[in-house]
Amino acid sequence: MWGLRNIINTNLNLTDNCDGAVGGYNFLVPLQTTRVLGDQNFALIGGFPDARVTNKALLQATVKTYAAYATIALGEAFCEMAFNQGPIQTPTQVLQDAQARFTESLNLATTANSTDLRNMSLVGRARVRLGLGDFAGARADAEQVPATYVKNATRGAVDRHRWNLLYEFQNNEVTQGLRHVTIAPAFRDVRWQGVPDPRVRVTATTLTAGDNVSLLYRHAKALSRSDPVLLASGREARLIVAEAAARTGDLPTARTIINALHTAANIPGYDPGNTATQNDVIAQVIEERVREFFMEIGARYSDHLRFRNTAFKIPFRGEPGSVHPNGVDHRNQQYGSTTCVPLALSETLGR
Repeated sequence: MWGLRNIINTNLNLTDNCDGAVGGYNFLVPLQTTRVLGDQNFALIGGFPDARVTNKALLQATVKTYAAYATIALGEAFCEMAFNQGPIQTPTQVLQDAQARFTESLNLATTANSTDLRNMSLVGRARVRLGLGDFAGARADAEQVPATYVKNATRGAVDRHRWNLLYEFQNNEVTQGLRHVTIAPAFRDVRWQGVPDPRVRVTATTLTAGDNVSLLYRHAKALSRSDPVLLASGREARLIVAEAAARTGDLPTARTIINALHTAANIPGYDPGNTATQNDVIAQVIEERVREFFMEIGARYSDHLRFRNTAFKIPFRGEPGSVHPNGVDHRNQQYGSTTCVPLALSETLGR
């Protein structure tokens, strides 16, 4: 149902079974739990006198920042959202909430002199501002983040709640039933001017995926349950600067960033004659993001939704321009119309 974009608001996957190790795709509950626990612990820490709590600002900055990242995901993925007892909020309202959280976490991180949390908050707020169309604000935040900054979410092989699900559901060579997806044809041999792009590394196997039909292609972003998951980075910040620059007409800055990424990947440069139009450069930034963050940070899904009604629309599977342009997949099954994730009906009725 997920692969066919056929998820509706009564689907039990939306709220049941948040233990990913046994096959659940529910991410609403873990994200909301993170947000709620972050808010509760922030208030609990704040209730003590400063003298009673060592590193009080650092502790509050930490829980505020992680709660803000959960809020980003809720705003980027869902068609609508409700916090606590409501009311129903639009994705824009959720991102505005995330922006306020990041502003507070940034102030606390600065007070606590935490470079890590400051950079983490700057990347998060820049991403939110990009989603809100505040290009100047997004660029101002992102330009403060060092290009070398990396923040990973750790994973572990023992506690199944900590398993890396990019491996477990997509790269699992042991259990066929857990090979939920394969890599689409467009990403199996990604090149730039005929040169293989090492940012998108995909390997063919002789195995079939969980549908017993598709050949399993594996990515290189998660090869075990304990591999970490990227959360924020200077690379993301640079691409935020590139998009903000391109969207506001500063094409030289966007070209410079794109070429730096190509140099790092050891592939030919972009637009050496500086002849690309503004729309060309914006489209290239979108393409660079899918290559830089192949299988990471939800970047492609976010771009699917952000550019849905623009000249830069990225088709979903089953739509014209996709791998299955006629609305039917390779098993002759019909695609549904799901794009953003619907808020579960049980959540709506509970408001």
